[in-house]
Amino acid sequence: MTALKTSALIILTAIMAFAVSGPAAADDDFYGPGLWHKEGVHKTFYGAYLTIDGKPSYCLDAGLPSPRPQHFKGAEPTSVRTPQTAWLLAEYADSKDSSRQAALSAFVKLDKALPHRHTMKVRTPKELGKKFAKAADMFTQMRKDAKDFAGPYTLTLAPKHRDGKVFATPTLTSAAGKELDWPVDVVMTGGSEDLRKQVPAGTEVSVSAPPGALVSVEATAAGLPSTDVLVYKPTDGKRVQNVTTGVPAKVTAKAAANTQLPFAPTAETTAEVSSDGSITDTINITGAPPNSTLSVIARAYHSDTEPVQSAEPQGTLVDEQELTARIDGDGKAQLTTEAVEGKPGWTTWTVEIRESERSDGWVSDWGIPEETVYWEEPPEPTPPPEEPTPSEEPTPSDTPTPEDSPTPEETSSAPPEQPEPKPESTPEAGGEESPTPQEPKQAETLPRTGADWRVGAGMGLVLLGIGAAAVGFTRKRS
Repeated sequence: MTALKTSALIILTAIMAFAVSGPAAADDDFYGPGLWHKEGVHKTFYGAYLTIDGKPSYCLDAGLPSPRPQHFKGAEPTSVRTPQTAWLLAEYADSKDSSRQAALSAFVKLDKALPHRHTMKVRTPKELGKKFAKAADMFTQMRKDAKDFAGPYTLTLAPKHRDGKVFATPTLTSAAGKELDWPVDVVMTGGSEDLRKQVPAGTEVSVSAPPGALVSVEATAAGLPSTDVLVYKPTDGKRVQNVTTGVPAKVTAKAAANTQLPFAPTAETTAEVSSDGSITDTINITGAPPNSTLSVIARAYHSDTEPVQSAEPQGTLVDEQELTARIDGDGKAQLTTEAVEGKPGWTTWTVEIRESERSDGWVSDWGIPEETVYWEEPPEPTPPPEEPTPSEEPTPSDTPTPEDSPTPEETSSAPPEQPEPKPESTPEAGGEESPTPQEPKQAETLPRTGADWRVGAGMGLVLLGIGAAAVGFTRKRS
């Protein structure tokens, strides 16, 4: 009888112990998916409880009685920072897989950031035998993912501009620097039109915008896993396990950035050539930042053949000038290059507007017709015709011709010497008058041409004059 009573007592004790720490009775519905583990006289549940509002929660105290919902009526949670466990709860708490929930429960029991009151040793799934083999594999992968993707999170924007558009790519990264493809709401304002769009993080969006436009970009990633968990203590039952859940309100990451499109100046140019071959280029700039200065490079190229427009210069560089464009309030400027000495053939200009903090650079093509001039040297003047060389005078013959007779004007002032006339003698009384002396004869032979005969003729005339004067003087005295 004593033995029977003893046996009955043992059975009753076992039943009571099972009721306290074993699987739930048929009417208990607060157990979720999971696996039981027994070690000696102790048991613990590696899985999810439905203790708090019917949502998954996880025990913190292995070996203590199960956390029934009635023990937590009116309990206020405490927030505890533990990013990797928080990420795991957010990622896997709703799983229906018993092995997955067993692995998740093991993370909670082993998390040193949480308060524990274990009454039995807590082990990893790998240490719990074949029943936990699948959970062990999941545990290893989950631990790696938690390290890679847990928060806190950073959302960044780096707007860029090109080809008249602003581009932005919202980038969401974990604490470990891994990029997430979480949905992101993007708002872009200030462009040609506003943009409001939800895209996965890492997706580029864009809006068109005019030069100089200020574009604002804002991105928001809502519902991200928290970095905290909530810890509940029972309000009834001192030895009941504490539990934890993920934070219902998930976090939001925001980023904002402004960018101003650069101005996009361009130039229209006209080359001119003057009559002396000097060549200049007039440059008209538009679309530049108002009230600014820009550096402009003008280059002249020479070509023997007519240039064909292309992006790359084909001729020979003959001159390069750096000019400063002073932009007015309308973004315009005009400037002219210094003259370049032309060479026979074709000369074409190119213009480069250097990039600045507020504007893009710009380069013209080579061989633009308005930038190209042709010049050739004018022909040398024709010299006047040469006068014909006069032929030599023929040698005159000895016989004078009437045309050869000299005129008084042609005679020289130095006639040939003539004999002086003798003065008339005074006749004696009763004597005969002396005959009048004859005038001296002209030399029988005088040169007919040349200076000699002219000189001789002149001297003769002078002597005749002197003789006549002497005769007259003598007569007067007599």
